[in-house]
Amino acid sequence: MSANREARGMREAPDPYEEVFSAQSWEDPDVEREAFAVRPNDCVLSMASGGCNTLALLVDNPREVYALSLLPWQGFLLDLKMAAFSALDYGEMLEFMGVRPSARRGRLYRKVRPALKDGSRLYWDARLQQMGRGIIHLGCFERYLRFVQRAIGYVKGKKLPLELFAADDLNSRLRLYRKRWDAGAWRPIMRFFFSKIALRSILGYGAEPLPDGPWLSENRLPMLVEEAVMHVSLRANYFASYLLLGRFLDEDHLPPYLSRQNFSLICSRLPRIRSLSAPSSIQALRPSSIQKFTLSNSLESMPKAAARTLARELMRVGAHNAVITWRGQRTIPEGITEGAGLIQPDLALTRELRARDRSLTDRRLTIAHLNKRPAEWREDSTPRLALSL
Repeated sequence: MSANREARGMREAPDPYEEVFSAQSWEDPDVEREAFAVRPNDCVLSMASGGCNTLALLVDNPREVYALSLLPWQGFLLDLKMAAFSALDYGEMLEFMGVRPSARRGRLYRKVRPALKDGSRLYWDARLQQMGRGIIHLGCFERYLRFVQRAIGYVKGKKLPLELFAADDLNSRLRLYRKRWDAGAWRPIMRFFFSKIALRSILGYGAEPLPDGPWLSENRLPMLVEEAVMHVSLRANYFASYLLLGRFLDEDHLPPYLSRQNFSLICSRLPRIRSLSAPSSIQALRPSSIQKFTLSNSLESMPKAAARTLARELMRVGAHNAVITWRGQRTIPEGITEGAGLIQPDLALTRELRARDRSLTDRRLTIAHLNKRPAEWREDSTPRLALSL
């Protein structure tokens, strides 16, 4: 992001080649990892997104992880995080990421830089100032959350969020929330901060459509806070701590890819990640070669024609009985439901994992299996699914 653009108040529409929308993955990797039950010979296809959950998949010892970037910045961000793991020790990596305070991120970047691919190096060389805050904080969405956290501090004070995390049990936390948080001007003020006028100003969108997502609802932030507070293990919900505090609670409550116990494993398995820079790159994969898919909300957010093409390729490379997870609407997105291939939802597991899902931005998780029985499958078919939860 140029200094001139910063001075103009970020009012131009972000260019996907220029802006990192979210520097973190805001979907709980643990529920999807449980659904996958990865075996050593499994190949997994993951949306690169913020890179966090792609790296977390390495903990379960898959043979390969294919990371698909739908936008260029996603691939650059994953490459930066992978380079940090390969070039830094654990403490340095936490500093560089922004988990620990640091005044030397520029020096750490110079250690990371030789491990970057050429395109990523050019991208990040132009964004040294943005990296000064720490990698996990540099996204457009994280910038928005900083604004929200300042608003929370103004309306509720800085101590109240910490008191919620310090509450001993769910009942005492709920009493604290209902008596001191969910009162007064809280909801009207938060509706303003999530209004489209505020979003356009803070996120830097002009006349361009805002990104789709349930978090963009004007009533969403109060709902997110309430969902976080009502989570039985609030301290263990690192999404909630980042939402309310702007940081992780402590180093005992980090995303799986950042935990000390997983660091060496992830470092040793980095070569298993294969980056796919565009949906068309899936065409190079062998048929029936992928056993697990984590699709996030990618198909729902794409134009119908592009979603149809991508889904056809994903199903071509999927193995029979492959496990598929996605978030968003209850069915495979409209426009890709024709064909004889069947996606069979696992309703019981979907309900079970939704109940444990720590995600706050989108908890509409679905678990399904790909049925490619010879009598029902053709290479040119796309999946059909009817799901009611």
